[in-house]
Amino acid sequence: MNTYTTTSKPIVRAFHFIFGLRPQNEPFHLLHYLALRSCLEVNAPCIVNVHLGEEPFGQWWQLIRPHIIIHELKRDDWTERRQMYEQSKEGQFILSAGLQYAHEADFLRGELLAKYGGVYVDMDTLFITPYPADWFSLDFALGEEQVHLDERGIQRITLCNAVMFSQPNSEFSQAMLKMMANSFDGRWNTHSCWGIAQLWGQIPHAITVFPQRYFYRFSADQNGISALFEKYVPDIDGVYSLHLWEHLWRDAWRTDFTAFHAGMLTTAYVKNAPTTYAALARRFLD
Repeated sequence: MNTYTTTSKPIVRAFHFIFGLRPQNEPFHLLHYLALRSCLEVNAPCIVNVHLGEEPFGQWWQLIRPHIIIHELKRDDWTERRQMYEQSKEGQFILSAGLQYAHEADFLRGELLAKYGGVYVDMDTLFITPYPADWFSLDFALGEEQVHLDERGIQRITLCNAVMFSQPNSEFSQAMLKMMANSFDGRWNTHSCWGIAQLWGQIPHAITVFPQRYFYRFSADQNGISALFEKYVPDIDGVYSLHLWEHLWRDAWRTDFTAFHAGMLTTAYVKNAPTTYAALARRFLD
């Protein structure tokens, strides 16, 4: 299932990040600085492209800005899709919590990869070990995440789109864009993680799937968030990068997963906290 092969089409070592789809009312966070800094250091040499809706500000942005390439995003009108959130309780929560920007990013990342190729990575990532050189020659690749239960309680395999490798105009990237346009319904991942897994079953020859451990060692639940930010778990063998599930803990009001929040992730925390994230991130502080 997870065996991969390379093609004769090399991918430039170019990384793509998306940011600023929400109004920038607060300074660029240390978490996001460390994502870009760790990418530059761990995967050197590489090109880091940051595609912006609104440009951020603050000391951490000023530190990283000279080392990245900035692109202005061409954004579509999201109004028509927003109406779909009212069709389900899950969609209503996403809208009320202001998380719909993540859906816009789902579509934008697919368009960027289909057009330019390279590697798309979410901004709430910490890079640990260099991505192997032959991954950059894969036609399309991403990683498995933990099994989820659907609304009927049935386990469903999902493929997470927080890290994706692609050739320009790859077969899977084109098919993924069509699938997303047809399946978006305002819920969290019908059009993305679950939809991509279904597409994998339809055209398995067009995609490489990596084990969950490579990018999603700690899962998107209370145990996973605790292991990242409240405990120290030294077992990271075979981990290339860590997805941090920022939307589950960033805001102080959201305590359904953890009491930890972005206001607690400070320079002092990274330097001193006896936790998995802090221990791995502190080497990237200036």
